[in-house]
Amino acid sequence: MTLNPDCGFSPGAQNPMDVDEAYLKLSAMSAAADELRRRHG
Repeated sequence: MTLNPDCGFSPGAQNPMDVDEAYLKLSAMSAAADELRRRHG
């Protein structure tokens, strides 16, 4: 099982992203990975 990081990390003029938003996205991805490891080893 893998996580797909295609979650809107492509900032630009049409899709700006600040550091706080990026941090929240990475934190959520890290928490999901931890949960998957806990459940499925």
